[in-house]
Amino acid sequence: MKRSVIFFAVLAIAVGVGAADLAQLEELIADSKAAYVANPSSANLAELDAAVEAFQYALPASMKSFKGMATETEPNDTAGTANTPPAGDYVVADISPAGDVDYFVSGGNAVSDLVYAAVNTSNTTSGTDSQLNVYADDGITLIEFDDDGGPGLASCVAGGVVPQAGDVYFVPNEYGNNGEITPYELHWVVAPEFDFASETEPNDTFATATPISATFMAGLIPSGAADVDFYSFAATAGDLIHVIVDDDPDGNASNLDTELDLLDTDGTTVLAAGDDGSWSNNCAGTTAAPTTGTYFVRLSDGGTSPDSDYRFTVIVEGAAVPVDLMSFSIE
Repeated sequence: MKRSVIFFAVLAIAVGVGAADLAQLEELIADSKAAYVANPSSANLAELDAAVEAFQYALPASMKSFKGMATETEPNDTAGTANTPPAGDYVVADISPAGDVDYFVSGGNAVSDLVYAAVNTSNTTSGTDSQLNVYADDGITLIEFDDDGGPGLASCVAGGVVPQAGDVYFVPNEYGNNGEITPYELHWVVAPEFDFASETEPNDTFATATPISATFMAGLIPSGAADVDFYSFAATAGDLIHVIVDDDPDGNASNLDTELDLLDTDGTTVLAAGDDGSWSNNCAGTTAAPTTGTYFVRLSDGGTSPDSDYRFTVIVEGAAVPVDLMSFSIE
């Protein structure tokens, strides 16, 4: 995949864009995304950016309403210089040089909205130990902080409550501020607290899984019980999936110790797992969907938990291209 190939593809269709032309560019995006997933280098990231920009250029204005991957623009080390990715996008960025911090902002949030966010460092070529601060509209009030709540040494926050209407700032950094993380991904959701649905029992097998029907799903695993809860959702091949669980949604400082599994379409193969231990949040991912189909989240009690309630969100980074075009999933 070379930028010259993308340039000439766009040049060739500039006089009149048709569905076949857009499909050609979609294939270019799919190829460059596969190259980046296999080797998340800055060169492959640049090629993916170029492919996405080419598709955006070629789309008729009435069709430019899809989600995608956003990259950072330096400097973005203060609230005043924070990057503002398009709504629904996730971010690929670098903590570089050592001591760097990155600010990203999500606007238009209401008081009592809930914040779920995760840093993915599994594809980095340098350090993997992140921290994540989430700040309110004034850029000072801390909504939530996390160090190692995500997979490995990555960070995730779950269920933070927005105290001020307006902006929410996401600020990743490297633990100790003396190393680099190149690159990392940042995924987040900010949504109203009432945008939730509850599990429907029995849902203790993938065959009886509760379909995910809201931004947040809520359930109960009675303390000491052998209860297992399954949930189902759809994803397209190549979509990036991240699951974030709040083990203390009622805020009583008593956590459910969830065992979290993201399962393949067969309902048994584990694609990603999370075990929060002493943390109040639990994350699994980021994982690229191997095929198009129905995937599952499985939650169970990882020990003798003092509490029983949980709430979670599944972030599926799928492309929202027009339905008559092939979905290429650039996220």
